[in-house]
Amino acid sequence: MPLKTTENVVSPLEDYVSFWLRSDLDALGADNISSSLAKLAALGKIVRSQLIEGLNEACVCDLRNYEMILRRLRTHRSESFEPVPIELIALHTAQLQGLTDGMHGYEGLSHALEHISCYPAPAELWESDILPARIKPYDPTWIDRMTFNDELCWIGTSSK
Repeated sequence: MPLKTTENVVSPLEDYVSFWLRSDLDALGADNISSSLAKLAALGKIVRSQLIEGLNEACVCDLRNYEMILRRLRTHRSESFEPVPIELIALHTAQLQGLTDGMHGYEGLSHALEHISCYPAPAELWESDILPARIKPYDPTWIDRMTFNDELCWIGTSSK
């Protein structure tokens, strides 16, 4: 049975995803899926709860994805736009980029990366200029630790 949307119209992609979910999940078996989800929840790798507003049933989400979505939702709900006078624009931009916060340590690195993630810069600039300008003191081994602990994933871009 194809997925049902509010308009009862299903795209080929939605139909394929529905088919894939039914096929592969059925092959795994409900008991295996339930025990795996329970184990992942106990390890703190997933969240099982009512995650969607207005939906009164439990959902499952990868913990890192859930935390990112939750942070963005909170940011979106708390933002209000205030125009900045032109003479303060340089200071305002520096504050937005975390250059004036005086962030410290491993937690400071995590906070800084949230604000500047997806900025395409050469890897050597991240460690020589971008991160040391935001975190005092900066230790390059923290990036390695975050990557090793699955807290950070580096994705390369073009050679420019």
